[in-house]
Amino acid sequence: GAAASVAGSDAASFSGASNYSTRSARAAALLGCTRLKVLSLRGCKKVSAAGWEVVCARNPDLRSVSLRGCGRVDDRCVAALGKHCTKLQALDIAGCARVTETGLCAMVEKCRNLATLNIQGVEKVTPDSLVAITRGLPFAELAHSYSGIKPKVRPPGGKDDAGEDEGGKERWGDGWAHLQGPRSPEQRARATP
Repeated sequence: GAAASVAGSDAASFSGASNYSTRSARAAALLGCTRLKVLSLRGCKKVSAAGWEVVCARNPDLRSVSLRGCGRVDDRCVAALGKHCTKLQALDIAGCARVTETGLCAMVEKCRNLATLNIQGVEKVTPDSLVAITRGLPFAELAHSYSGIKPKVRPPGGKDDAGEDEGGKERWGDGWAHLQGPRSPEQRARATP
């Protein structure tokens, strides 16, 4: 059924599942996933650190995660991403008031490809911390329209820190487009490490 179809997928959304708990059918489906790259638990009120640790450990290729509005998400949840999901490129933890700069810094130390981060409403992360975090991320810069970071935009013909020309931009362009993958044969060739 539904659990089997989610378990074999590389993307899943349990957004708005306010009854998500480690005993629910939704949790059983999520805990069965092992190939996720994109996951949204937006608005799930009962996400626990123990359950989240299992999800992260079983899905080390996660690239994009939304935990927006998950009130129980804390430093342990964010640190689990750094421990298990080092390929993470986009994270939305807006409204996760229990997250502090300690947890965020622990995650960012391991997730060096992070290019998009939304921490709107995460008041325990100071602007100075966000600046320091951003300095350590080669693909990110401070966002000015929200609290967080956004992908760096290079000028046409510009080179990144690795000396790549703008052709490498498709890998991390807007923070989410990289999840769609390259479209043309040339883009696929440039995006292959």
